[in-house]
Amino acid sequence: MALSTESPSLVRQKVYNTLNGASNSTQNGRLWWAAARELFNILQTRGAGNLQFVPFDAADTHNDLGIDAAHKIYMVYGKKRNTATDTFVRVTDDDEADSITLTQGVIELAYLVGDAEAAVFYPEGVDMANGLVVNQLTAFDGETEGAAADLVDGFIVIGA
Repeated sequence: MALSTESPSLVRQKVYNTLNGASNSTQNGRLWWAAARELFNILQTRGAGNLQFVPFDAADTHNDLGIDAAHKIYMVYGKKRNTATDTFVRVTDDDEADSITLTQGVIELAYLVGDAEAAVFYPEGVDMANGLVVNQLTAFDGETEGAAADLVDGFIVIGA
């Protein structure tokens, strides 16, 4: 499926709403909100164009997220469910959920305690040539998928 972008203002609102509902403390919420605001300001100044909000959760791990086209990743955010089991979210440049090998990983975030939050921001965007798959694994360099109860819910902001 091709990108399904919309106005950056609409994507910004989806990001803010998700961050306001997901963050486990006022301080973390302010941090993610302020960082996202600055990212959107930079993207607007640079004329990045329309964006797409791509949510993911446990059901999406090792599944194609429906993005089978070249794009750029501008932001990845996730909040771990309330378990102490290590989980690593690997964002992969792939057009189908056919593999979870380490060589395909593009971005990997660690969630090592219950309710952990992590985000990464790329004002210039990370080029993805093929598609978008999210894997949630039990080790940083591993290939074993985590149990559903231990996984992360989050979103990715992409653009053309």
